[in-house]
Amino acid sequence: MSRARFLKLSATGFLGLMSLNACLKPDFGDEENLGNIRVICLADLHSSHRHFPRIINFIEQTSQQSKDKLLVLINGDIFESSNKVAIRSRGALEWYFLERLSKMAQVVVNLGNHEGGIEDDFRTVADNLRKLDIAVLSSIKSSTDGRHLGAPAISLMQNNQLVRIIGLSCSNQAAYRPVHRNRWIFPDPAGYLRENTGSLLHNGAVHIVMNHDGLITDKEILNLMPVGSIFLGGHDHLRAHSQTHSHLALHTSWGGHLCDVIDIGAATDKDPRSYAITTVEFDEHLNEDEPMVQMIRSRETQHLSTAERDLAGAYNQRVTPTRFLTNTVTWFRQHTKTDAVFINNTTFGPVLPNGKVRYYDIENTIRFDSRLFATSVRGSQLKTICARSNQFNNFSWEERTGEFVVGVFPSAIDPFATYRIAVNEWVAQPDNQLHFLGINDLHFEELTHEPSMREIVAIRLPGHV
Repeated sequence: MSRARFLKLSATGFLGLMSLNACLKPDFGDEENLGNIRVICLADLHSSHRHFPRIINFIEQTSQQSKDKLLVLINGDIFESSNKVAIRSRGALEWYFLERLSKMAQVVVNLGNHEGGIEDDFRTVADNLRKLDIAVLSSIKSSTDGRHLGAPAISLMQNNQLVRIIGLSCSNQAAYRPVHRNRWIFPDPAGYLRENTGSLLHNGAVHIVMNHDGLITDKEILNLMPVGSIFLGGHDHLRAHSQTHSHLALHTSWGGHLCDVIDIGAATDKDPRSYAITTVEFDEHLNEDEPMVQMIRSRETQHLSTAERDLAGAYNQRVTPTRFLTNTVTWFRQHTKTDAVFINNTTFGPVLPNGKVRYYDIENTIRFDSRLFATSVRGSQLKTICARSNQFNNFSWEERTGEFVVGVFPSAIDPFATYRIAVNEWVAQPDNQLHFLGINDLHFEELTHEPSMREIVAIRLPGHV
């Protein structure tokens, strides 16, 4: 494996002190990990095709170092309905990616809302996953006969330890395509767990909950599971973790930028469970799987128009995904000449590639395009909004609100002054203002004379014509 950047997070027992250290290369072949359960955790890939070759290469090499069959958990939203190659090819790249993974690891998929984005019949996606010997989890049930779309839970033996994996899908009906909304029931995860505790849990097992209903739901279900349970979150596109005496909870970012590798040790008389977490960033320092690269090129040539493949400019800033979000919102603020701009974080897909940027790349980075909407607020209101924005590493698990706004705003705010702010269309909607901004009843006006967000990104790129 070529040089890569990794973050390592280790602890012994759920009361252990976690430490975060940088290292150049993970050692997944060391003797002390041979008896562990090794789990690779992914979530919210959203058709981030350019990361697929590095993910495959990493998992293949890690699998070769593992004594037992590697366990790969994907917590929903592998597909992206706004990605033109994914839609026009009916997920050809995603299916090839999943097929490759299924040959080198035991893959478990918890269905997210975007799994229904490429097919009118949700069952087609679940059936295709099973044909690849991929285990399918879901709490979604048929509205006609009550049958589950996927298994509610499965049990696996890994390195002589029993693992019980539970899948909870997104409960927000509006997050699914209209064609699915009346055909399926999307249970509230907390209520679903309470009603089905007896059938979902297994004595003596390592319990892993894959929840694709967001962080607020995570908070509701943490105490419903046995001590030592692990929770893998998704849907909100967060990078976060929580560790207490009873659980470990992780949100593994979005857009295929990274994964978490968890080594779970057997319980002892002194500790209910020991574990070590290594975070792997899928950047240019990792080698790519060449067949996947060639497949991507072929499908893009087949399914993208000349205009979509045209260059919009170049992006040569090597920054973290978090910094990329704030840099992009800064472009919106500069272009609109407003005092502050706030964009909900799930608007963003994978960050722009380093180097040449096509219009297709911009479409994938800004998943949901719109013009910006503006209004005036008092400084005291702006402070309230700012306090809820940018929920990155500086926010504790308890403080987080789930999906949030990425904001760029003045460093000093006069509570009695008036400020002009802009947001995207989703945040401007009356039903969404309170969650994202902490206030409501604001009257936004569309900036019809301004370009859309995708257009602003293109304009701001160096070399844009």
